[in-house]
Amino acid sequence: MKLVYINDELATGDGSNAHALGMLSAFKELLGESNVYSFPLPKDGSKDAANIRNVVIRQKLKVVLQFVRYFRKKINSIKRSKAYIAEMESNGFIPTHVLARSTVFDVTANYVAKYFNAKLIYEINTPMYYEAGEIRKVPMERQMEVWERKIIEESVYVYVVSKVCRDMLCEHYNINTDKFIVVPNGYMEDLYTENDEERQVIRDAIRKKENIIDKFVITFVGSLKVWHGIQMFCEIAEKFQKDSKVHFLIIGDGEMRKEIVNYVQSHDNMTFMGKLDYQRMKQYLYASDLGLMPYNKQENFYFSPLKMFDMIGAGLPFVGTRVAQIEDIVNEFFDANFLVENNNPQLVIKRINNIVIDKEAYSSMEQKVIKNKELFTWKKRAQYLLEKINRG
Repeated sequence: MKLVYINDELATGDGSNAHALGMLSAFKELLGESNVYSFPLPKDGSKDAANIRNVVIRQKLKVVLQFVRYFRKKINSIKRSKAYIAEMESNGFIPTHVLARSTVFDVTANYVAKYFNAKLIYEINTPMYYEAGEIRKVPMERQMEVWERKIIEESVYVYVVSKVCRDMLCEHYNINTDKFIVVPNGYMEDLYTENDEERQVIRDAIRKKENIIDKFVITFVGSLKVWHGIQMFCEIAEKFQKDSKVHFLIIGDGEMRKEIVNYVQSHDNMTFMGKLDYQRMKQYLYASDLGLMPYNKQENFYFSPLKMFDMIGAGLPFVGTRVAQIEDIVNEFFDANFLVENNNPQLVIKRINNIVIDKEAYSSMEQKVIKNKELFTWKKRAQYLLEKINRG
């Protein structure tokens, strides 16, 4: 197999940059570097500052931007495909497979696959007909559906991050599930390489630096989306305000930043780190005692929570809402201590208190994470995907 991997997230500062870099690294390891080509040039996006202002501006101008995006992508898809084809041919690289992450209205990968007569595989992490049409309410919904149907129908396989995502696409476009490969997110195996002693040194250093040496540290890590339950996280933290032994930590940045800043300014039991690069994120996860994912329990939860897998990679026990893929992963590999029925603060607080008090239960959670962590690496994800593609 000679694979060209086209994924705009390789060059962004978004959370999905970790996904793109992790899969690219795994593809190169599994297939050999000479058998993998990628566009655009990859970079470590975790070092880019979060640009909240751009998010706000894009939201205000979403109608205008959607029309601009539609016509620009039609033109750029042709330009980019010609440039990619020329570069690969000049380097003697003739792909047998084209794997691309879906980007609204972009069909670069379709042109590349057709030119080389290669098999086309699309990665779809979001049912765009639903997110853009029903959640964001952007215009050109019909054109969006035409584009999304096109990339699905022209693909040999479509790789999605969750069963819910697959089922939504299959039902909406009346497509058989056989075309879809479900591959959840994972974590960078080469990021979490420290042994127990090295990890403890890092943990002690961070806890000393942040003045949380004797505290039970509960951490949220992610891009601060509305559905992440940030408001609930703050309410839970507020209930622990009088408990000096518990401290809350937030790693990440995004649209809910204002709520976090307001809380931190009026309370002293939470530290807001903002967006950290991958190395520093890892260090603060090592310094934590419990990860918390108080996600909203909503219909069509098609997400694959990326940072849940980073917590697993760091060997960090976690508690999450019983919903979709979180529930599936916990039921298969962990136990009921990792779940709460919903993000009601009282339920979550009760679970946290039980974990803090019951040292044996906490130790059991920690051991389950460490025992199973190797199952969730990007290499394992890529290996499964490639095996499925090769069987076809």
